Parts: sequence; C-alpha cells; structure tokens
Amino acid sequence: MSSARTTAPAGTRWASGAVCSSAARRSTATRVTCSRSGPSRTRSSSARRNASRSPGSRADATAGQGSRGSTPASPSPATCRSARTRIRSRRSRVSSRSTRRSGPSGTVPRPRTRSSSISTSRSPSRCSESLPARPRCCTGALACSGSSPSTGRSDVGGRSYNERVTQNDSSIPVEFEAARVEAEQLTAEIERYRAAYYSEATSLVSDAQYDELFHRLEALERAFPELAGQDSPTQEVGSAVASAGFPEHEHAERMLSLDNVFSLDEFREWAEKARASSGRAVRWLTELKIDGLAIALAYRNGVLETATTRGDGRVGEDITENVDLIPVIPRVLEGEGIPEFFEARGEVFLTTENFEALNERQHALQAEFAADQLAKGVPAEKITVRFPEFANARNTAAGSLRQRAEKKNERELELMRDRLGRLSLYVHGIGAWQHPDFANQSDAYELLSSWGLPVSPHSRVLDSVDEVLEFIEDRGAHRHDFEHEIDGIVIKIDELELHRELGETSRAPRWAIAYKYPPEEVYTKLLAIRVGVGRTGRATPYAVMEPVKVAGSTVSQATLHNQQVVKAKGVLIGDTVVLRKAGDVIPEVLGAVLERRDGSEVEWQMPVECPECGTELRAMKEGDIDLRCPNARACPAQVRGRVEHIGSRGGLDIEVLGEITAAALTQPEVPSVPPLETEAGLFDLTLEELVPITVVVRDSETGEPVIDEATGEPRRRSPFQRVTVEYPPEAEGMDATARRQAGFRKDHRVVRPSKDAETFLAELERAKTKPLWRLIVSLNIRHVGPVAARALADWFGSLDAIRAASVEELSAVDGVGGIIAESLLEWFEVDWHREIVERWTAAGVQWTTPGHPGPGAAVAEGGVLAGLTVVATGSLDGFTRDGAKEAIIQAGGKAASSVSKKTDFVAAGPGAGSKLAKAEELGIPVLDASQFAVLVSEGPAALGFGDAEAAEADEAAEAGEAAGSTNLASAVGDGGAEPLVRAAWAQQSPVLTAYYDAEWGMPIFDERGVFERLTLEAFQSGLSWITVLRKREAFRAAFDGFEPEAIAAYGEADIARLLADEGIIRNRMKILATIGNARAALALRDDPKAGDLARLVWSAMPERSPSPESDIEVPTEAPRLLLRRPHHRLRPDERHRRCRRPPPLESPTRLLGALGSRRNPHRRPAPVRAMRDPGAPMNRGRRRSIGWTGSRSPSSPLEQHA
Repeated sequence: MSSARTTAPAGTRWASGAVCSSAARRSTATRVTCSRSGPSRTRSSSARRNASRSPGSRADATAGQGSRGSTPASPSPATCRSARTRIRSRRSRVSSRSTRRSGPSGTVPRPRTRSSSISTSRSPSRCSESLPARPRCCTGALACSGSSPSTGRSDVGGRSYNERVTQNDSSIPVEFEAARVEAEQLTAEIERYRAAYYSEATSLVSDAQYDELFHRLEALERAFPELAGQDSPTQEVGSAVASAGFPEHEHAERMLSLDNVFSLDEFREWAEKARASSGRAVRWLTELKIDGLAIALAYRNGVLETATTRGDGRVGEDITENVDLIPVIPRVLEGEGIPEFFEARGEVFLTTENFEALNERQHALQAEFAADQLAKGVPAEKITVRFPEFANARNTAAGSLRQRAEKKNERELELMRDRLGRLSLYVHGIGAWQHPDFANQSDAYELLSSWGLPVSPHSRVLDSVDEVLEFIEDRGAHRHDFEHEIDGIVIKIDELELHRELGETSRAPRWAIAYKYPPEEVYTKLLAIRVGVGRTGRATPYAVMEPVKVAGSTVSQATLHNQQVVKAKGVLIGDTVVLRKAGDVIPEVLGAVLERRDGSEVEWQMPVECPECGTELRAMKEGDIDLRCPNARACPAQVRGRVEHIGSRGGLDIEVLGEITAAALTQPEVPSVPPLETEAGLFDLTLEELVPITVVVRDSETGEPVIDEATGEPRRRSPFQRVTVEYPPEAEGMDATARRQAGFRKDHRVVRPSKDAETFLAELERAKTKPLWRLIVSLNIRHVGPVAARALADWFGSLDAIRAASVEELSAVDGVGGIIAESLLEWFEVDWHREIVERWTAAGVQWTTPGHPGPGAAVAEGGVLAGLTVVATGSLDGFTRDGAKEAIIQAGGKAASSVSKKTDFVAAGPGAGSKLAKAEELGIPVLDASQFAVLVSEGPAALGFGDAEAAEADEAAEAGEAAGSTNLASAVGDGGAEPLVRAAWAQQSPVLTAYYDAEWGMPIFDERGVFERLTLEAFQSGLSWITVLRKREAFRAAFDGFEPEAIAAYGEADIARLLADEGIIRNRMKILATIGNARAALALRDDPKAGDLARLVWSAMPERSPSPESDIEVPTEAPRLLLRRPHHRLRPDERHRRCRRPPPLESPTRLLGALGSRRNPHRRPAPVRAMRDPGAPMNRGRRRSIGWTGSRSPSSPLEQHA
C-alpha cells in the first residue's frame, strides 16, 4: 500500500491560531503517575527534544465535528489478549517510573495539581492534561434523558445519562485488579467499534451506547491513572486506517477530535475554565454539529491536491478520486489571496432531502428486482430482499464516500456516481496554512467562502456564555428544521491566538467542546414481529424489541405499517435494528445493522389469518397494500377499537369510556357473553349489566395480558364494582351493644355500582344530544373524520338528509369529495350498520341539528372568527394539535390543514416548518401561542386587526379576483402606464398592497434609507414583514426618523424610553445593536474607502448585474430556477427576466400568454426574503465582513474598523 505525505512549502509560517503539538504521538503524550495523594506529571526527555525541534505544527482548528459515539458487544479473544498485553505493559512502565522518581526514602514527591483541565501555559510544548486523584464526576451523556437540551433533568422515563454515568463513577471497583479487567474489556470493545466506525463506515452500536462505554473507561482511568496509557482509546483520535483499497495519506497537520459535554452545567463549567485560562474576554464561535464524515482538503496553488479521511488523526485514506465526483467541492478555487498551500477541514454529509431521495431510489430498485424475479418464475414469497432502505444519513454518506469503483459493472458505477453526487460538504476548520492574515476562525470561514468552499450559514459568533446557552436551546428545539441532521452544537473560542495559548490534549483541543443533544437513534434487538388489528380491520405488523431509552422515553414496540414496509426495510427477527424517535414523533424502525448478523436471524412472514378472530386476511380493494380482517361486525379487536373511538375526544367525548372500559364491554372474562357484541347496544346498557364485569388487563401496545408480579397470574379489574365491608343483614336495626353481644362483625362484603359506572351511564345519556357531527364521527365510517363530519352536518342538518343524498350531492359539499361520498353510501348499505342507527335512535339519540333550515341552507354563523380561515402548525403552548383546531372551530372559524392565499392567520409554534415558510411567502400574519389564545377568545380586533382593515382586504381580494387570474392591478402612474402584475401576497392586506406598489424592489441610495431598512429587518426577525410595516411610523417616531446622528447619541434614558414604547418591537439587544450601528455608520463617513453606509452597501453590487435605476427595471418576478442560478450562467434569453418587466401588451390575454398562464415565469420572491436584501445586494456574509451587527451587541467590529 502506498503512503504519501502532503508537505507544506519551505518557509511556511503557520496560522496565528496554531496549536503546537509534537511530531510523534508516542513520544509526546503526557505521562501520568499516581500516588494516593494525587497524580504527578512528567515529560519524557524524548518529548522535550521533539517539542524543541518541532517547527510549530498546530492542531486542527476544526478539531473535527464528527466525534464518534456508540455500546458494547463481545470483543474477540484476540482483541482482549492484545488489550491485556498493553495494560500490563503500561503498569510495568508506570511502576518503573514511580520507582525512579521516588526520593531516598522511597516516597513519591508531592504532585503539582490543577483545578482546571485547561492549561494556562504560554508555551504550547508544555501543554498537558492534569488528572484529578479521584473522580468528582464522570462526563456523562444526556443521551437517554427525557430532559430538554438545557438541563440534565430526567423525564418520567428514568435517569438522565449524566446520572447514569455518575453512578458508574460511584461504582468504580475498589481493587485495582477488578478495574484492570474491566478496562481491558472496555478497551477491546471500544477499539472494535472505532475501527468499524472510522475505517468501515459502519456503526455496530449507537452513539449513546458508545458514549456510555467511553466515559466508563474514562472514569476507571481517573480512579486508577496507571491504566491510562498512551495507546488508550481515551488518548487517541479516530482509528488506524483499515485496508479498503485506498492509499494511505499522512496529514500535513494532525486532525484532532473533540471532547463532549452532555449538560449545560458541564458546558458552563468548561467555558468558565476556558475563559479563566485565557485571562481576557472570550468570543464564542458556535456551529451546528453535523453528523457526517470528517475529511481534510489540501489545496496547492488553488487546486485540490488531496482529500483525506481523518483516520487516526495522523494518517487517513486518500479518497480524492471519489471527492472529484462530489459537485459541491470545488477543484479549483477562485479569488484573491489564496496561499500556495493550505488545508481546509470539513464534514461530508447527506441532506435530509437527498437521503429521502436515495431511499426512494432504493424502493424503485426493489420493485424492479422483484418484477424481474417474478418474470423468471420465482414465487413471490421466495423473492429475496435486494436494495434495502438506508438506515441513517451518516452511515450512508460515509459508505458512499468510501466506495471503490473497481469490479463494478456499468449499472453499479451509475449508482455509485449518483450517491456521490448527492453528498454535501460544509468546511468547519483549517489545518496547515501558509502566511495567514486573519485573527479569528470566523474570519477564516468568510475567506474560505469567498474562494468557493461551502461554509455553514448557521454559525454564529456570540459574546457571552448566556448567549451560547440560548443558541444551544434554540437549535435543539429546531434540530429537525435544518437541511441536515445534527446531534449537537460545537463551541469554539473564536480568537486563534487563544488556540495556541490553551493548546490541546493528546486527542482534542482545549479551546473547543461539543455539546451533544439527547440521542434520537439507538440500537436494540428485534425480538419478534406481531400483527395488531385496529378498529377499521387493518392488520398492522409491529416490532417487539428489547426495551431501550430514546428521546426521553423507554420504547419496546414500533409500528412497521404493512408487510411491504417490512420487506423494504429488510429486517429479520433477531436483527439488531436502528430505532429512531425524534421528540414526540412515533418511534420508527429505520433498518437493520447488517454487520451484526450472525446467521441466526429468521425471516418474517405475514400471517394469512386475523390473530384476533381467525378470519382470512385480504385486501379490500384491488391495488390495496394493506390487508384487512373482513369480519368487521364480530372481530373482537375491531369492536373494541370502535367502542373506544366512540368515547374519544374527537367522537362523543364520553368520560370513563377509554381503553379499559372498551375492553371490559367487548372482551370481558366475566360474564362469558360480552355486554356489547357490537356498538349497537351501547345506549341500552344498564347498571345490572355493568356491575358484574371483570376484565383481564392487557398491555396497551402488545395486547398481551399484564402479569401480576406477586401472584404470577394475569391482572384483573372490575371497573364498575365498588366493594364495601358491612355488617350482615341480620344485624340491621341493632345498636352497637346488641351487635357485640350477638357476635356480629363488620365482615360482610357487598358489591355495589362504582362511581365510574354511574358516571358512565350519565355520560351516555348526555351523549344522546351531542352535536350531529360528533354522532357521525362515532359511527366509524371509513374516511369520515371530524372535518368531513362537520361539513356534512352543517350542510344537511340531519342524518336522514345525508342518507337521502346522492353521490353527486354529497361530493359537492366543501370538504367531502367523491371518496368520502362513496364511503358514506357503502356504509349505509350494510344491514348491521343500519341496525346501529336504529337502536341508537330507539334509545333516544338525536340525529338532527336543532334549528337547521334544511339541506343546502346556510346556518347563522357566529363567533369571533366567523368567516376566517386559520392554520395551526407546530407545538402551541396550552393547546394540543386537535385542541388548537377545535378552538378555531368553536370560535366560528375554519381550521385549515394547509396554507394558501385564502388563509387569514397562521399560528406557529416550535417545529413549524413548510407551513410557516409558506405563510411568510404569502405575507400572512403569523401568531405565536399567546397571540393565538387571544385570537380564538377575543378575535382579530384584540390583536390590532380591525374590521375596517379586514373589509379593505376583502375588497382588495375581490378586486383581484374580478381582474382575472392575472391579478392585474390598476395602472401605475399617470395616463395608464404599463400594468403591474401583483404577486398574491400583495393582495392580502392594503398595507402590503401599498408597499408593493410604491416600494417593493425599488433601490434605496440614501444613507438614512439604507440604515432604516437594515434596522427594520433586524427587528423583523421571527415576525412577518407586515407586522413591521404596520409599526414603521411608530419606529420612525421613536428612532428620530432613523437619522444616524441622533441615534448615535442615545444613552440609557433613551433605551428605557424605547423599551417602554408599545408601538415598536421591544428588544433590548436589538436596540443596543441599532445604536452601535448608528455610531459605526457615522464612522464610515470618515473612511475614504467606504465613503458612507449607502456607498459601502452598493459597492458590493457586481458590475455584470447592475442595480435597477427606475421602476421599469424592477423585476415583475424571477423564476425559481433563475433565482438559484448566478447571472453569468444564464442564457442570453434568460437574463432579461431578472431585471426587466415584460413589455406592454394590448390585452390581458396576451399578457397571460407572455407570463405562461398558470406557470408564471415572473413570480416575485417573498417580501420577507426581499427585505433580507432590501434593495441592496448585500448578503449576510457581506454584512459580517463589514461589521454590520444586526441584532447582535453594539460592540461592532465596524467601530474597530473606523
């Protein structure tokens, strides 16, 4: 195997942020010896010699984001033997060193100890890591806690990971021999998992399990420092390169890993030590921790020379030939100041979108292979599974990058190129660098970005630890909203000078740390696949697994949806599977860990009969994937499910009628004949029927009986009985003395109806007059949910009218449609379905809406949201998902499931995604949870949306509709000039219409105007632009017309005045940033290069994409495709679309043709996005480069520039 080394040119001066490390790992690692009083440190003579000869090589300023996490499996005997040999060798070395260092009396000199693990030495060569004599606590993992990212507190599910590891610390063996044996096992296991992870792109255990092993070994080594040798996994980076056909390549500079913390308290402690060791104020560079594969890119004279994996930090694999097929990684850099040689470190990953696309391709390949096998005469049940789904994005990205092209046929090469072409990269650090001229790592990112290397847009430079904690919590709440998966936050000291001063340990820098969120993916054993039957008869396979803690709760079952999904995932009974549970999302089995198979696994087959009643399962319609039990009337599982659904909150909302009551009524142990054979008899139940019922308690997930640990028998309940102990009937009428003389005791057991029985019957009586839509839902008609039921009840007013309606009449109802209409008619054709309605009617159920005028007649609407459409998305405090919809409906509004131009309000909480983006694009008001509560209780007027404004909006919308689908507005300017094509969002409110017609897209060249736009944009963050427009005049009054001279003179009194002004958006940090930016704007006037703020902004406009000078050059709207492509890559016939409106035409018809009718190629971008670039082509990176702080603190770099 060839070995190569990238060498820097002679005379290379390393970056100011360099951290000196020794040339050879084994000769420079800190040596540790120990006495009972504490540890001692020494450095070998070879280490001192190597350090003195070192040219000043530095650690990776990245420190790599992809730190490994994973749990135990049995190591091989050979691995255990090698681990034992190493540990014995360490013991002998430590023992001999201790003897040599002893004084004449044989005592060990008093050690020099430190309270901080961060070195304050100014000389990098003297950096070392102190080890406390006894562990205070073990750096644990919050991996399995149910806490929020901000705390180490556990949920109901159990202890947090920190608590578990702390307990591990407290359970450290007292005897050295026991600790040594455990350390040998841990070392062997960890090395095995690291080798698989780093060299084979395979995760044999989950990150959480690996972290627990790793920190247990750390705890042992802290308790017995003689166990911590130079070759311990805790002292090494990554894993040695395994032979996979790629040549080895030595890094020009070591590529380190990162240490981890798992609670905010741990991070705060680390940050305080780092700040104290630095001796001055620290700014923190915070980055998303991407779960990908770390690589080093070496460029010589601006051309990619090598791309190398991390390996063991010194030697990795040369994967340049594969990286050449990744489009986002530039082969040649463009720009000024590119050094002769430098290294960039980054993370290769798969975006969520591309990962899903790859699995869709796998599904297509599966179907193609299955069709080919069937054509060859292979029976369907014997078709082997090919092209299984990829389990997770990280392993898929790593596996894609380490593919070999040799021995692949043309089809396989095509698939390989497709996988590589979908990979992405974000640069997150630097390695060797010639003649650097920047002081901070964030500056390096901007420089790399300017040369064409992709840099994450999510990084932030923050001034305080509190801001970092807020960043961690916020990104944790939105961790699934990014384009890629994250498993934590990387926090680095931004100043490179401090990197050199603080130094690094043998495996990680002291100036960076990774905060890891609780894991959402774990590994567990698939014990069985069972099938459950729901209320609709659908037979659903589900996985039964070894219980495992994930995302705050213990999970032992997860749905597998249908037999096709089981085949697609390729899981076998006995497999180790990847289980994912993101937040409140239902647990999901992602796939099998193929590398853990040992041949004992068994393929699962879908049963042919219903597990509840024995009826043969079948597809109800041709083409259905799901199999169902056709015995709907008598299948116990279906009857039980339907009865439970009747009592649910979305049905008749009957108190007491839950899972156990439904089972008691339909599947009791006593009596032998259930009180309910179908739901038809529900309203005929009596106390006499309820009281004797006894039922076996079953597990809510598996349906299996729950065993009483004390008796070993199934646990039973009598939910409708209340047993009292009284005197026997013979003692009735006797006083206490007489009862005592007669020998009567209070030992007579009397069974009476329980409170639940009485409540249940009272609830059933009240349910007879519940709203019609609830009664329709309770019939369990397929496809008919609360929304369709409300629409039917509002339109027809009675069940009789619904039954008499035709398919056409039913389909015409808004919210119903053809499928629901056919399902309704089919339901009423079944005899026992009609029996339900007849018996409920006989029991007194009212199937009409009182006062309804008849089918098709409008019911008088009322409520504060009458006539308004509201969409609720994300997690809204105080409301469940269904509760939010119900609140909208109860207030008289329409609860829609998607956002459109007809939507009036969008209530968005954490987790809101595409719906929120769509609302911002259309300019629809966005409300938080507190505002939503006001909206549904008091109406839009309470939020400042008055009736007059709503009427104007309605008129504008009607005018837009009258103008036809072109949305033509009235002519702009005098004499009926060229008609302006308004975007849909501009017609949502008169405020937006006026802004669109007069201001949107027009350039601003004066300093005050640019300052106003940028300031308002900062205040707008997190809100809709219409909110800022409504408050703009109040802002102008409060901020002295946005004159920089006036704002620059503001003091504390002015800040207090602004914070008390209800007319503006009040945020202290943004107010301080505005004041700081005003002062910076004044300073720019004296800068001969900048001139003033407006000139500086417009200086960023490329010459080949000139700014518009008048209204005629403002784009009507640019196509999405063109917006994503740079101007110089457009065809000549495309370029005019970005800067010119279509020429005047004689008629709307011709205008429609020019615009492409429905597919308008001239759509305007959203107003919010437009304001991020308000008339000036200055992106976020450009603002950062000139020091514009936006909503950050007023200590602007721009002031330093001045």
